[in-house]
Amino acid sequence: MQDEKNKILTIIVTYNGLKWINKCIDSIRLSSLQADIYVVDNGSKDDTVIALKKYTDIFIYESKTNLGFGQANNIGMQYALNNGYDYVFLLNQDAWIEEDTLAFLMKVSLSNKEYGILSPLHYYSDRKSLEYNFSLQLSPWFCKNIVSDYIAKDKSEMKDVYPLHFINAAAWLISRKALETVGGFDPLFFHYGEDNNYCHRVNFHNMKVGIVPSVKIYHDCEDANNKRIKDSDEQLRKFELNTKTSYADINLDVRKGEILALAIKKLLFSVLFVFRFKFSEARNYWLSARVVFKNCNKIIESRKRNFIPRANYLINESKS
Repeated sequence: MQDEKNKILTIIVTYNGLKWINKCIDSIRLSSLQADIYVVDNGSKDDTVIALKKYTDIFIYESKTNLGFGQANNIGMQYALNNGYDYVFLLNQDAWIEEDTLAFLMKVSLSNKEYGILSPLHYYSDRKSLEYNFSLQLSPWFCKNIVSDYIAKDKSEMKDVYPLHFINAAAWLISRKALETVGGFDPLFFHYGEDNNYCHRVNFHNMKVGIVPSVKIYHDCEDANNKRIKDSDEQLRKFELNTKTSYADINLDVRKGEILALAIKKLLFSVLFVFRFKFSEARNYWLSARVVFKNCNKIIESRKRNFIPRANYLINESKS
């Protein structure tokens, strides 16, 4: 059994994760700091659930549909709050930890309680290099001194934790205080963007996000460095994601009129390109305007809710 004083619930969301799930689960079970495991399966079509049911010491929630990353994690987070856990550790299905990863994250958290989220270094699964997108967050623009300290100092001289504004949610240790103050992931985001939004909310509520450079995870993810936007549908998806992420950031002063002005601007460009007989461009601007109109009220509602310090999306608000 784990230490009752600092109960940790590891939450893993699975979707067709048979390729990785045993390695992921086993790394948690072999951790020097024990943690309970709660898996939310998003309606896998492969044998992921069959593989999971071979473990008799984990909780499994089987969803009939794909809830998305955020909403699936919210199920585990709500379980953690309802059952007295002090921390949750979110871990991607295609990632695994070292034996001392959880223990050191916990040690740092207990000594730095102003941090709502802590994350280890994210390596590719070949253990040879940092994930590219992760490494971008360690640049001096986003994470002051970590690169300089790594190069100029002995490892023993580095700080236990370095603050930054965002880190992707492949491996997050989240304190109960953060869950009770910030809540769960915003359903405004189905897949991608939910971790950006969560970090925005953690920062707004006067808690920090930090990197702990002494411990690692390994992540068997695609290298996003060479990805390109290939078609107009993907461009539109990215535009919608960027619109939600930027306007839902409660650290910024955003008014409904500002969002509507963007939609009108896109609409006017659409009309302009019609008169120029550039119908493809006109269609793209029209679809962009429609995206903004569709999400405007949802963004404003999200902002209103997330300003309030409470366990948003993890509680029955009619009873709160």
